[in-house]
Amino acid sequence: MLILNEYETIDKIKEGYSLARYGDGEFFRLLRSSKGISKLQRFDGKLKEKLFIVFSKPLEKLLIGIPRMDKPKQWVMNFNSGFSKFIKDKRACEESIFVSAFISRPGLVGRDTRGYFDKVKSIWKGKEIVLINFNPNLRDHYFFKGHNVNFIKISRRDCFDDYDNILGKCKKFYNQKKIFLASAGPTATCLAYDLTSDGEQCIDIGQIAFEYSLFKNENNLQGWTSQNEYRKK
Repeated sequence: MLILNEYETIDKIKEGYSLARYGDGEFFRLLRSSKGISKLQRFDGKLKEKLFIVFSKPLEKLLIGIPRMDKPKQWVMNFNSGFSKFIKDKRACEESIFVSAFISRPGLVGRDTRGYFDKVKSIWKGKEIVLINFNPNLRDHYFFKGHNVNFIKISRRDCFDDYDNILGKCKKFYNQKKIFLASAGPTATCLAYDLTSDGEQCIDIGQIAFEYSLFKNENNLQGWTSQNEYRKK
């Protein structure tokens, strides 16, 4: 099993690939038949089924991101151990190539530098954006300044409950040569799959705005993130 690093992941995306990320939250919803670990998205059987489809029926233009660390923490080691067992049944492990889910969590892998954040921002350079998130103020973040940003507002909690409506709003922007950027937890993983199936490019950007604010030691952290986590540097 090969996992491309964060820079390699960005380079692949810039070739026109979409990205669906499987962090610990998505992983536990995929394997568990009961409550997942996130307080922001309740367990949903349809969500579990969708996450299974995204993973087990890969699309040519969709990258699947999983956690990668050169010196992983224990939770990442546990994740990858469980994930490896899972993919042996669903994909030929030795033939699987994944990318890094930590493209949007550079602080966990020592990538939190101005150069790295600029590299991420280059993904949508010169492109019109459709941003999917709960916070309209995110349009004013460093990552999106200078861009024409169309915004699709979602619920901060349990947004998968409104999945069909969110997808319908996305379809209004089809065939307009826009790039979709989704910060919506497990719902973003599903959107990346469906939008890619329809010929669009969608990137699950996770908490990259939060990571940048953390890197800059800004005081607006709560405004950019849907998580209640503040890691010490």
